[in-house]
Amino acid sequence: MRRKDREIFSRAEMLAVLDRCPVLHLALNAEESPYVVPLSFGWEERGGAVCLYVHGAMEGRRHDLLAADGRVTVLADVFHQYIETANGVSCVYESVIGTGRAEIITGMAAVNGMACILRHCGYPGRKIPPEAFRQTSLWRITLDAMTGKRRRP
Repeated sequence: MRRKDREIFSRAEMLAVLDRCPVLHLALNAEESPYVVPLSFGWEERGGAVCLYVHGAMEGRRHDLLAADGRVTVLADVFHQYIETANGVSCVYESVIGTGRAEIITGMAAVNGMACILRHCGYPGRKIPPEAFRQTSLWRITLDAMTGKRRRP
């Protein structure tokens, strides 16, 4: 990282950024170019690893790309404001970038993943009807690496 003064070193602080982030940007491997999609998400720590959860249709480009190659990069960022600086205008932000592997999950793992998503989206404890899992695929992304960066005002 070029600007070490902006690096977030603490895992707890990076996880706090995930808590504040409303949308996860998921980058997938496609033959012609990377494919990036914004998604609602949830997360938890499992056995010392950070696991992110996303859901979507059981078919389509994202589903096919994840099934073909589970290697992913994620970006979670929080924009706070633009500010004037001595050199012009800059952005106050926090961000976390991670790399890992996505896998489709079913059964109780999917129920847990959906609960994590609902909790992060502001609906903790919401009941999930069983039919939701017949039309929705759930993916768990286990991060191998995570870095964080911020610019303070």
